[in-house]
Amino acid sequence: VGRPAPPPPPPADFIVSIPMRGTKESLNVSVAAGIVLYRLLNH
Repeated sequence: VGRPAPPPPPPADFIVSIPMRGTKESLNVSVAAGIVLYRLLNH
């Protein structure tokens, strides 16, 4: 009983990868967004 589940989101148009050095395995969203925006605005 209840509402049906919403449909899944559409697939992504592209994938962004940020190469990393050292032992880090992931970045938080704000750091990743800052890196991507910097690269977009400075190239």
